[in-house]
Amino acid sequence: MELKELFQRHLDWAAVWIVFNSLCFATHASELLYSTAEDSKPGTIIGHLTKDLGMDVHIMLKREMRVISESNGNYFDIDLTSGALVVKQTVDRESMCGGSLHCHTRIQISLQTPLEMHSVTVEIVDVNDNAPHFQSRNTSLEISEAAAPGTIFRLESAHDPDVGVNSLRAYFLSQNDCFMLKVDTKSDGSKIPILVLNKPLDREKTSEYRLILTAVDGGSPEKSGNSAIFINILDVNDNAPHFHNPTKRIMLLENSPHRALVATLNASDADHGQNGEITYTFDKYTPDNVLKLFSVDSMTGEIRVTGLVDHELANIYDVTVLARDKGIPPMEGSCNIKIEIIDVNDNTPAISINVVSPVISENVSSGTVIALIKVKDEDTGENGDVSVHIPYGLPFKMSSPYKGLFTLMTDGLLDREAVAEYTITVTATDSGSPPRSSQESFVLRLSDVNDNPPVFSQPSYSVDIAENNAPNALLLSVSASDPDLAGATLCL
Repeated sequence: MELKELFQRHLDWAAVWIVFNSLCFATHASELLYSTAEDSKPGTIIGHLTKDLGMDVHIMLKREMRVISESNGNYFDIDLTSGALVVKQTVDRESMCGGSLHCHTRIQISLQTPLEMHSVTVEIVDVNDNAPHFQSRNTSLEISEAAAPGTIFRLESAHDPDVGVNSLRAYFLSQNDCFMLKVDTKSDGSKIPILVLNKPLDREKTSEYRLILTAVDGGSPEKSGNSAIFINILDVNDNAPHFHNPTKRIMLLENSPHRALVATLNASDADHGQNGEITYTFDKYTPDNVLKLFSVDSMTGEIRVTGLVDHELANIYDVTVLARDKGIPPMEGSCNIKIEIIDVNDNTPAISINVVSPVISENVSSGTVIALIKVKDEDTGENGDVSVHIPYGLPFKMSSPYKGLFTLMTDGLLDREAVAEYTITVTATDSGSPPRSSQESFVLRLSDVNDNPPVFSQPSYSVDIAENNAPNALLLSVSASDPDLAGATLCL
């Protein structure tokens, strides 16, 4: 009777475990897209999750819906009374995405029993909360009275962290008799103010000019910033150095070695003596990251690599080199160089495995989720195109709900008595030439269910018993085995 009750309890637990697994190891993935303006106050509704996921608030609470952030910030939360995704912490778009035109952040929405993972992408919409700003409020220029009309002078650009229509729109110059403003728009959309001499100068009539440069953004209402320009008119050197090719486009492999030659510039000056001697230098407004990566030889005009060139950090650099003569005052010409960084396959795919449970029952149904696998490769193009696989012959399969995320699940029946545990190795390989790959492994153990009957060592036993045997005398040895963990118990 005790053996029968024990056997019945094992059957009951097995049934409970089957139901538990069918509930807990189901998964589903979907993509949702919302948007919210930066600087939105905490509590601002971004989107109605329960409506978009097709469930009511009661089910949301029962299934413990929560937000899993993929970034360091914790900007969003779920309103438990309405089921809406709301702002938890004020978001500053410029701090999160810098100058990128599009700003998105991704979060995961998890539900329990069964497990569901939903990817939510939130677009942070820019608002005009920054005015254009000049780093230097005052700029001083020295210009020869012999400068020909059409001579240009690069001015400091204003910086506006906002993007799109809220970014820097235009520059304006205060009214004057001899100068006009030209704006050079580069390929990345940045605007460079250039002061152009419009009429001949006469130092004896006017020895200095005081101008105001105004930068205006496109917001509504618009914001602006000013910089004062002080121009001192001098005498003498009347020819500026001239580059034979004032614009250049150069292709450079990332990871180029130290001192690798990027380009050789050549400028000439029609003046004689010191007024015609040229030195080369980067424009004084050249960003620090460019100065750390490249150098220019002041005498030869050779540009060489001095830092680590990484395509993943930046794929293009706009560099301006000045040719300055030794006249008094010196005059200068400029050459605009676009350096494009060509990607090489120098990053190995990174694998992150989130195992749902290290132990599963041997009788789980086919399609039960074992782990969620994230793969990321910093390279671009084919170098960043990653394929993922597991060893052939294992009773598991993989699917990918969207790029970079893979679901590992069972594919067929499992038998603990045949294989008690699996060491699963996940391999990620990119499509570069040559390809790069990485591996991560984890162990999955199978828990036992009572799916095997006990088996005696022989189907029948026969024994002869002599009369007058002593009590407790051995008559016969009987043995039975059961491959399940609980084994077998003998009873008469």
